[in-house]
Amino acid sequence: MASSLLFLVSAVLAGSAAHAAPAPAQACIGAARAAAQATGLPAQTLVTLALAETGRRGPNGPVPWPWTVNAAGEGRWFDTREEALAFVRAKQAAGVRSIDVGCFQINLVWHADAFASLEEAFDPAANAAYAARFLKSLADETGLARASGHYHSRTPELADRYRARLATLQTAAAALLETLPAADARSFARAPNGNGIPLGGVSLAALFGGTGGKSLLTAARGPLFGPARPAHGDSR
Repeated sequence: MASSLLFLVSAVLAGSAAHAAPAPAQACIGAARAAAQATGLPAQTLVTLALAETGRRGPNGPVPWPWTVNAAGEGRWFDTREEALAFVRAKQAAGVRSIDVGCFQINLVWHADAFASLEEAFDPAANAAYAARFLKSLADETGLARASGHYHSRTPELADRYRARLATLQTAAAALLETLPAADARSFARAPNGNGIPLGGVSLAALFGGTGGKSLLTAARGPLFGPARPAHGDSR
């Protein structure tokens, strides 16, 4: 019986891995789920926002990407956090200040006090927690439907356009959550691997209904700038 159970678990893990998003994308998804648990927001809403902000082509559809940067309108996806950090620091040295970073594209000017360091700004858990807290403050003011547009802009036509884009990404977001059904999102979002990003894959706790925990949250300040427009690699 033990060997049969082991085979079943292995088969489920193999099947999940075959359909899973790349590990950096899973970092955004896991962090979004943890932030949703902490704030009471729908996880699908947060993953949809991450797709709108940083979505790129994955093996089975669009995926969010933590190493995304938009520097004064110049958007890039990077393969590693180190490359993204180097790009941001080079832009800052050149005098560029309006820079959006991470899974949810937090702007370093409008949210200057959000993170203790640039490295923390790129941390998927910290980035998602801040974005969720900001969205929650908007939702408390206007309701979640309107807040999703205001996450991008309070200008009515820009907010409406953004909501329309979110509507096209909801199905993809739901599918991504099914590839990472981790109730134990906190451990996924915070367990680093050798590349400094959260561990991928599906845990046994996730398979058998483990429980999650809260992410650290900080106070939100100012508006977020709009979605990144990565200029290299695949296109939207």
